[in-house]
Amino acid sequence: MEGFTLFDTIVLIGYISLISWIGSRFGKDQHNPEDYFLGGRKIPGWAIGLSVMATQASAITFIGAPGWGFEGGLERLVTFINVPLAMIVLILVLVPIFHRAGIYSIYELLERRFGPATRTLTALLFLIARGLATGVVLYAPALVLAVVTGWSVNLTIIIMAVLAISYTVMGGISAVIWTDVVQMFVLWLGALLSIFFLVTSLPGGWGDVFDFGAASGMFNAIDLSFDPSVTYSLWAGLFGGFFLHVAYFGTDQSQIQRVLSSPSVLDAQRSLLIGGYLLIPQMLLFLFIGVILATYYQQHGLTPPEDLNELLPRYVVNAFPSGMAGLVIAGVFAAAMSSLDSAIKFTLSSDRS
Repeated sequence: MEGFTLFDTIVLIGYISLISWIGSRFGKDQHNPEDYFLGGRKIPGWAIGLSVMATQASAITFIGAPGWGFEGGLERLVTFINVPLAMIVLILVLVPIFHRAGIYSIYELLERRFGPATRTLTALLFLIARGLATGVVLYAPALVLAVVTGWSVNLTIIIMAVLAISYTVMGGISAVIWTDVVQMFVLWLGALLSIFFLVTSLPGGWGDVFDFGAASGMFNAIDLSFDPSVTYSLWAGLFGGFFLHVAYFGTDQSQIQRVLSSPSVLDAQRSLLIGGYLLIPQMLLFLFIGVILATYYQQHGLTPPEDLNELLPRYVVNAFPSGMAGLVIAGVFAAAMSSLDSAIKFTLSSDRS
Protein backbone atom coordinates (compact mmCIF):
# COMPACT_ATOMS: atom_id res chain seq x y z
CA MET A 1 0.00 0.00 0.00
CA GLU A 2 2.60 2.52 -1.07
CA GLY A 3 0.31 5.03 -2.75
CA PHE A 4 1.50 7.21 -5.60
CA THR A 5 5.30 7.28 -5.36
CA LEU A 6 7.99 9.53 -6.79
CA PHE A 7 8.81 6.87 -9.38
CA ASP A 8 5.14 6.80 -10.42
CA THR A 9 5.27 10.58 -10.85
CA ILE A 10 8.37 10.31 -13.04
CA VAL A 11 6.70 7.64 -15.20
CA LEU A 12 3.54 9.74 -15.46
CA ILE A 13 5.43 12.85 -16.55
CA GLY A 14 7.53 10.81 -18.98
CA TYR A 15 4.49 9.19 -20.56
CA ILE A 16 2.62 12.47 -20.92
CA SER A 17 5.73 13.99 -22.53
CA LEU A 18 5.97 11.05 -24.94
CA ILE A 19 2.31 11.40 -25.97
CA SER A 20 2.83 15.12 -26.52
CA TRP A 21 5.92 14.48 -28.65
CA ILE A 22 4.11 11.85 -30.74
CA GLY A 23 1.28 14.28 -31.34
CA SER A 24 3.40 17.31 -32.14
CA ARG A 25 5.76 15.51 -34.56
CA PHE A 26 2.97 15.24 -37.13
CA GLY A 27 3.09 19.01 -37.54
CA LYS A 28 5.95 18.75 -40.04
CA ASP A 29 3.74 16.71 -42.37
CA GLN A 30 1.01 19.36 -42.66
CA HIS A 31 1.31 21.02 -46.08
CA ASN A 32 -2.32 21.86 -46.90
CA PRO A 33 -5.80 21.84 -45.31
CA GLU A 34 -6.43 18.25 -46.35
CA ASP A 35 -3.30 17.11 -44.50
CA TYR A 36 -4.29 19.04 -41.40
CA PHE A 37 -7.98 18.19 -41.23
CA LEU A 38 -7.99 14.74 -42.86
CA GLY A 39 -4.43 13.45 -42.56
CA GLY A 40 -4.09 13.54 -46.35
CA ARG A 41 -6.82 10.86 -46.45
CA LYS A 42 -4.20 8.18 -45.93
CA ILE A 43 -4.65 7.02 -42.33
CA PRO A 44 -5.16 3.22 -42.19
CA GLY A 45 -8.55 1.89 -41.21
CA TRP A 46 -7.31 -0.07 -38.19
CA ALA A 47 -5.86 3.09 -36.63
CA ILE A 48 -9.10 4.98 -37.26
CA GLY A 49 -11.04 2.12 -35.69
CA LEU A 50 -8.93 2.25 -32.53
CA SER A 51 -9.32 6.01 -32.45
CA VAL A 52 -13.10 5.61 -32.65
CA MET A 53 -12.88 3.24 -29.69
CA ALA A 54 -10.69 5.71 -27.82
CA THR A 55 -13.48 8.26 -27.89
CA GLN A 56 -15.64 5.68 -26.11
CA ALA A 57 -12.92 4.67 -23.63
CA SER A 58 -12.40 8.16 -22.28
CA ALA A 59 -11.01 8.77 -18.83
CA ILE A 60 -14.58 8.81 -17.56
CA THR A 61 -15.11 5.30 -18.96
CA PHE A 62 -11.89 3.99 -17.40
CA ILE A 63 -12.79 5.29 -13.95
CA GLY A 64 -16.58 5.18 -14.29
CA ALA A 65 -17.36 1.81 -15.87
CA PRO A 66 -15.73 -0.21 -13.05
CA GLY A 67 -17.89 1.81 -10.65
CA TRP A 68 -20.96 0.82 -12.68
CA GLY A 69 -19.87 -2.82 -12.54
CA PHE A 70 -19.23 -2.58 -8.80
CA GLU A 71 -22.73 -1.23 -8.25
CA GLY A 72 -24.85 -3.03 -10.84
CA GLY A 73 -22.76 -5.81 -12.35
CA LEU A 74 -23.02 -6.23 -16.11
CA GLU A 75 -26.46 -4.65 -16.51
CA ARG A 76 -25.21 -1.63 -18.47
CA LEU A 77 -23.77 -3.87 -21.17
CA VAL A 78 -27.16 -3.86 -22.92
CA THR A 79 -26.61 -0.18 -23.70
CA PHE A 80 -23.92 -1.24 -26.20
CA ILE A 81 -25.28 -4.46 -27.72
CA ASN A 82 -26.95 -2.41 -30.44
CA VAL A 83 -23.65 -0.96 -31.70
CA PRO A 84 -22.99 -3.70 -34.32
CA LEU A 85 -26.47 -3.08 -35.78
CA ALA A 86 -25.86 0.66 -35.84
CA MET A 87 -22.54 0.11 -37.59
CA ILE A 88 -24.20 -1.96 -40.32
CA VAL A 89 -26.49 0.97 -41.14
CA LEU A 90 -23.57 3.40 -41.19
CA ILE A 91 -21.38 1.13 -43.30
CA LEU A 92 -24.04 0.43 -45.92
CA VAL A 93 -25.79 3.80 -46.07
CA LEU A 94 -23.95 6.80 -44.64
CA VAL A 95 -20.21 6.10 -45.03
CA PRO A 96 -20.28 5.85 -48.87
CA ILE A 97 -22.23 9.12 -49.08
CA PHE A 98 -19.91 11.01 -46.73
CA HIS A 99 -16.67 9.66 -48.17
CA ARG A 100 -17.49 10.20 -51.83
CA ALA A 101 -18.73 13.74 -51.19
CA GLY A 102 -15.12 14.88 -50.65
CA ILE A 103 -16.08 16.94 -47.61
CA TYR A 104 -14.02 18.06 -44.61
CA SER A 105 -16.95 18.08 -42.22
CA ILE A 106 -20.51 16.82 -42.18
CA TYR A 107 -21.69 20.42 -42.06
CA GLU A 108 -20.45 21.01 -45.59
CA LEU A 109 -22.84 18.31 -46.78
CA LEU A 110 -25.70 19.96 -44.92
CA GLU A 111 -24.87 23.27 -46.59
CA ARG A 112 -24.96 21.70 -50.05
CA ARG A 113 -28.36 20.19 -49.36
CA PHE A 114 -30.10 22.79 -47.18
CA GLY A 115 -28.08 25.99 -47.42
CA PRO A 116 -25.63 27.98 -45.26
CA ALA A 117 -28.16 28.76 -42.52
CA THR A 118 -28.58 25.05 -41.73
CA ARG A 119 -24.82 24.55 -41.70
CA THR A 120 -24.29 27.46 -39.34
CA LEU A 121 -27.02 26.36 -36.95
CA THR A 122 -25.94 22.72 -36.74
CA ALA A 123 -22.26 23.67 -36.37
CA LEU A 124 -23.19 26.08 -33.58
CA LEU A 125 -25.19 23.40 -31.76
CA PHE A 126 -22.22 21.04 -32.08
CA LEU A 127 -19.84 23.65 -30.67
CA ILE A 128 -22.09 24.33 -27.67
CA ALA A 129 -22.65 20.64 -26.93
CA ARG A 130 -18.98 19.76 -27.36
CA GLY A 131 -17.88 22.65 -25.19
CA LEU A 132 -20.16 21.57 -22.34
CA ALA A 133 -19.17 17.92 -22.68
CA THR A 134 -15.46 18.76 -22.72
CA GLY A 135 -15.77 20.54 -19.40
CA VAL A 136 -17.19 17.40 -17.81
CA VAL A 137 -14.68 15.13 -19.53
CA LEU A 138 -11.81 17.17 -18.09
CA TYR A 139 -13.16 18.02 -14.66
CA ALA A 140 -14.53 14.61 -13.65
CA PRO A 141 -11.28 12.64 -14.12
CA ALA A 142 -9.29 15.57 -12.72
CA LEU A 143 -11.13 15.18 -9.41
CA VAL A 144 -10.19 11.51 -9.19
CA LEU A 145 -6.64 11.95 -10.45
CA ALA A 146 -6.08 14.72 -7.92
CA VAL A 147 -7.07 12.32 -5.13
CA VAL A 148 -4.77 9.47 -6.20
CA THR A 149 -1.76 11.59 -7.28
CA GLY A 150 -1.92 14.29 -4.63
CA TRP A 151 -1.86 17.01 -7.28
CA SER A 152 -4.38 19.85 -7.19
CA VAL A 153 -7.44 19.67 -9.43
CA ASN A 154 -6.52 22.93 -11.14
CA LEU A 155 -2.99 21.74 -11.88
CA THR A 156 -4.28 18.47 -13.29
CA ILE A 157 -6.69 20.26 -15.62
CA ILE A 158 -4.05 22.75 -16.75
CA ILE A 159 -1.52 20.01 -17.57
CA MET A 160 -4.02 18.01 -19.63
CA ALA A 161 -5.43 21.05 -21.39
CA VAL A 162 -2.15 22.75 -22.30
CA LEU A 163 -0.52 19.60 -23.64
CA ALA A 164 -3.58 18.44 -25.60
CA ILE A 165 -4.10 21.88 -27.17
CA SER A 166 -0.43 22.13 -28.10
CA TYR A 167 0.01 18.89 -30.00
CA THR A 168 -3.46 19.03 -31.55
CA VAL A 169 -2.98 22.50 -33.00
CA MET A 170 0.45 21.51 -34.32
CA GLY A 171 -0.30 17.97 -35.53
CA GLY A 172 -3.90 18.06 -36.76
CA ILE A 173 -6.10 15.00 -37.15
CA SER A 174 -3.08 12.70 -37.55
CA ALA A 175 -1.88 13.66 -34.08
CA VAL A 176 -5.33 12.98 -32.63
CA ILE A 177 -5.66 9.52 -34.19
CA TRP A 178 -2.15 8.22 -33.51
CA THR A 179 -2.10 9.38 -29.90
CA ASP A 180 -5.47 7.65 -29.53
CA VAL A 181 -3.88 4.42 -30.75
CA VAL A 182 -1.16 4.60 -28.09
CA GLN A 183 -3.74 5.48 -25.47
CA MET A 184 -5.88 2.45 -26.25
CA PHE A 185 -3.06 -0.02 -25.76
CA VAL A 186 -2.09 1.58 -22.45
CA LEU A 187 -5.69 1.51 -21.19
CA TRP A 188 -6.10 -2.13 -22.20
CA LEU A 189 -2.80 -2.97 -20.51
CA GLY A 190 -3.97 -1.22 -17.35
CA ALA A 191 -7.29 -3.08 -17.41
CA LEU A 192 -5.65 -6.48 -17.87
CA LEU A 193 -3.08 -5.80 -15.15
CA SER A 194 -5.87 -4.71 -12.81
CA ILE A 195 -7.68 -7.99 -13.39
CA PHE A 196 -4.48 -9.96 -12.81
CA PHE A 197 -3.59 -8.28 -9.51
CA LEU A 198 -7.18 -8.34 -8.27
CA VAL A 199 -7.78 -12.02 -8.99
CA THR A 200 -4.43 -13.13 -7.56
CA SER A 201 -5.23 -11.25 -4.34
CA LEU A 202 -8.38 -13.32 -3.78
CA PRO A 203 -8.01 -16.58 -1.80
CA GLY A 204 -10.11 -18.55 -4.27
CA GLY A 205 -9.06 -16.65 -7.38
CA TRP A 206 -11.55 -16.76 -10.24
CA GLY A 207 -13.77 -19.09 -8.23
CA ASP A 208 -14.44 -16.32 -5.73
CA VAL A 209 -15.32 -13.88 -8.51
CA PHE A 210 -17.82 -16.18 -10.20
CA ASP A 211 -19.35 -17.36 -6.91
CA PHE A 212 -19.83 -13.81 -5.62
CA GLY A 213 -21.02 -12.48 -8.98
CA ALA A 214 -23.57 -15.27 -9.40
CA ALA A 215 -24.85 -14.99 -5.82
CA SER A 216 -25.19 -11.22 -6.14
CA GLY A 217 -26.93 -11.33 -9.53
CA MET A 218 -24.13 -9.32 -11.13
CA PHE A 219 -24.03 -11.49 -14.24
CA ASN A 220 -27.71 -10.92 -15.05
CA ALA A 221 -27.00 -8.63 -17.98
CA ILE A 222 -30.08 -9.50 -20.05
CA ASP A 223 -33.41 -8.28 -18.69
CA LEU A 224 -36.32 -9.20 -21.00
CA SER A 225 -38.85 -7.12 -19.09
CA PHE A 226 -41.18 -4.85 -21.07
CA ASP A 227 -41.69 -2.65 -18.01
CA PRO A 228 -40.73 0.91 -19.09
CA SER A 229 -39.46 1.63 -15.59
CA VAL A 230 -36.64 -0.91 -16.06
CA THR A 231 -33.70 1.22 -17.07
CA TYR A 232 -31.40 -1.42 -18.55
CA SER A 233 -33.76 -3.85 -20.30
CA LEU A 234 -32.74 -5.62 -23.50
CA TRP A 235 -35.37 -3.69 -25.47
CA ALA A 236 -34.19 -0.31 -24.22
CA GLY A 237 -30.68 -1.25 -25.27
CA LEU A 238 -31.65 -2.57 -28.67
CA PHE A 239 -34.07 0.12 -29.77
CA GLY A 240 -33.23 3.24 -27.79
CA GLY A 241 -29.51 2.56 -27.92
CA PHE A 242 -29.66 1.81 -31.64
CA PHE A 243 -30.90 5.28 -32.54
CA LEU A 244 -28.54 6.85 -30.03
CA HIS A 245 -25.48 5.23 -31.60
CA VAL A 246 -26.58 5.75 -35.20
CA ALA A 247 -26.92 9.44 -34.39
CA TYR A 248 -23.59 9.56 -32.55
CA PHE A 249 -21.39 7.59 -34.93
CA GLY A 250 -23.23 8.79 -38.02
CA THR A 251 -23.71 12.52 -37.43
CA ASP A 252 -21.28 13.65 -34.72
CA GLN A 253 -18.36 15.50 -36.29
CA SER A 254 -15.90 13.96 -33.80
CA GLN A 255 -16.66 10.56 -35.36
CA ILE A 256 -17.28 11.46 -38.99
CA GLN A 257 -14.01 13.34 -39.47
CA ARG A 258 -12.10 10.24 -38.43
CA VAL A 259 -13.94 8.20 -41.05
CA LEU A 260 -13.25 10.84 -43.70
CA SER A 261 -9.49 10.58 -43.08
CA SER A 262 -9.35 7.05 -44.52
CA PRO A 263 -8.03 6.52 -48.08
CA SER A 264 -11.12 4.74 -49.42
CA VAL A 265 -14.72 3.84 -48.67
CA LEU A 266 -13.64 0.28 -47.90
CA ASP A 267 -11.06 1.45 -45.37
CA ALA A 268 -13.66 3.71 -43.76
CA GLN A 269 -16.08 0.79 -43.48
CA ARG A 270 -13.37 -1.42 -41.98
CA SER A 271 -12.58 1.24 -39.39
CA LEU A 272 -16.17 1.20 -38.18
CA LEU A 273 -16.15 -2.59 -38.07
CA ILE A 274 -13.12 -2.49 -35.78
CA GLY A 275 -14.43 0.31 -33.60
CA GLY A 276 -17.97 -1.03 -33.44
CA TYR A 277 -17.45 -4.71 -32.91
CA LEU A 278 -14.69 -4.35 -30.31
CA LEU A 279 -16.69 -1.84 -28.30
CA ILE A 280 -18.83 -4.51 -26.62
CA PRO A 281 -15.92 -6.65 -25.32
CA GLN A 282 -14.16 -3.46 -24.25
CA MET A 283 -17.11 -2.34 -22.14
CA LEU A 284 -17.51 -5.88 -20.82
CA LEU A 285 -13.87 -5.76 -19.73
CA PHE A 286 -14.30 -2.59 -17.69
CA LEU A 287 -17.63 -3.65 -16.19
CA PHE A 288 -16.12 -7.01 -15.22
CA ILE A 289 -13.34 -5.20 -13.40
CA GLY A 290 -16.09 -3.64 -11.28
CA VAL A 291 -17.44 -7.10 -10.44
CA ILE A 292 -13.96 -8.25 -9.41
CA LEU A 293 -13.53 -5.10 -7.31
CA ALA A 294 -16.82 -5.84 -5.56
CA THR A 295 -15.56 -9.36 -4.82
CA TYR A 296 -12.26 -7.94 -3.55
CA TYR A 297 -13.96 -5.49 -1.21
CA GLN A 298 -16.30 -8.18 0.09
CA GLN A 299 -13.50 -10.71 0.65
CA HIS A 300 -11.30 -8.19 2.49
CA GLY A 301 -14.11 -6.57 4.45
CA LEU A 302 -13.33 -3.12 3.04
CA THR A 303 -15.61 -0.12 2.81
CA PRO A 304 -15.72 1.39 -0.69
CA PRO A 305 -15.18 5.14 -1.14
CA GLU A 306 -18.25 7.34 -1.44
CA ASP A 307 -17.25 8.20 -4.99
CA LEU A 308 -17.19 4.90 -6.87
CA ASN A 309 -15.17 6.57 -9.64
CA GLU A 310 -12.20 6.36 -7.29
CA LEU A 311 -12.38 2.57 -6.96
CA LEU A 312 -10.07 1.49 -9.76
CA PRO A 313 -7.55 4.40 -9.57
CA ARG A 314 -7.20 3.93 -5.82
CA TYR A 315 -6.63 0.20 -6.25
CA VAL A 316 -4.05 0.83 -8.96
CA VAL A 317 -1.94 3.23 -6.90
CA ASN A 318 -2.16 1.07 -3.78
CA ALA A 319 -1.70 -2.41 -5.23
CA PHE A 320 0.44 -2.00 -8.35
CA PRO A 321 4.25 -2.02 -8.20
CA SER A 322 5.85 1.42 -8.16
CA GLY A 323 6.20 2.74 -11.69
CA MET A 324 3.54 0.47 -13.12
CA ALA A 325 0.88 2.42 -11.27
CA GLY A 326 2.25 5.60 -12.80
CA LEU A 327 1.93 4.12 -16.28
CA VAL A 328 -1.72 3.16 -15.78
CA ILE A 329 -2.64 6.53 -14.27
CA ALA A 330 -0.80 8.10 -17.20
CA GLY A 331 -3.19 6.22 -19.45
CA VAL A 332 -6.08 7.92 -17.67
CA PHE A 333 -4.41 11.28 -18.28
CA ALA A 334 -3.96 10.35 -21.93
CA ALA A 335 -7.61 9.32 -22.20
CA ALA A 336 -8.74 12.69 -20.87
CA MET A 337 -6.34 14.47 -23.22
CA SER A 338 -7.69 12.40 -26.10
CA SER A 339 -11.22 13.57 -25.38
CA LEU A 340 -10.00 17.15 -25.31
CA ASP A 341 -7.90 16.93 -28.47
CA SER A 342 -10.87 15.44 -30.31
CA ALA A 343 -13.05 18.33 -29.23
CA ILE A 344 -10.46 20.88 -30.34
CA LYS A 345 -9.75 19.27 -33.70
CA PHE A 346 -13.33 18.71 -34.65
CA THR A 347 -14.36 22.15 -33.43
CA LEU A 348 -11.81 23.63 -35.81
CA SER A 349 -13.11 21.49 -38.68
CA SER A 350 -16.73 22.38 -37.97
CA ASP A 351 -15.80 26.06 -38.30
CA ARG A 352 -13.98 25.57 -41.59
CA SER A 353 -15.71 27.41 -44.42
